[in-house]
Amino acid sequence: MLFGEVRVKLSFTPPGTYHYHALTIPVGLAAVLRSDQVTEQSNGRIGKCGITPEHYLYQHRKSSRPRQVKLVFDWTRGRVTNYSLESHWNMQVPPDTQDKFSQQLELMLRLNAGCSSTLQFPVADGGRLKQYRFERAGDEQTETAAGRFQTLRLTRSKDGKPSRATLWLAPALGYLPVKIAKQESGGEVVMELSSFSRDLQDSENSPARQ
Repeated sequence: MLFGEVRVKLSFTPPGTYHYHALTIPVGLAAVLRSDQVTEQSNGRIGKCGITPEHYLYQHRKSSRPRQVKLVFDWTRGRVTNYSLESHWNMQVPPDTQDKFSQQLELMLRLNAGCSSTLQFPVADGGRLKQYRFERAGDEQTETAAGRFQTLRLTRSKDGKPSRATLWLAPALGYLPVKIAKQESGGEVVMELSSFSRDLQDSENSPARQ
């Protein structure tokens, strides 16, 4: 059953910076039952072999208790500060730390540029650093609504705990995830690429819907 649609856009302007934005909306029966919208975005600098996030924003628009979380990275001091209604914290972070959204770009960049054989990095989340680790699990032909792709299958674990997520990334699309499966408390949730577009003139890569 289809519950939601995620519209993702990645822009590179001006040179050396990125803007990564996702909007999640309910569809089908879920849209009848609820009108929630989730916005997630990350902004920062992009290098040959790494992402340096500067601002992260998460907004959950809902009728009861809307939620907003904002992270601001201060790389001159090596710290990140959280601003939200529920909590306020700051902590020291190492240079390769990602936010919850930029970690997707960091993974894609490392694979695309062949910069690192170790797919592991810290992510600032909830007032502490979580170690994300991706393990290669083979190559597969993966069928999606956007077409069939040759993909690299990865499993993702956090802080050394057993993997709860599997990703299928397409090298032909710069290692864009074309399918993601996560184990949640209510069962497995699967995200699948349904369409994508590229605007080369504006140096934008816009995977439109997942």
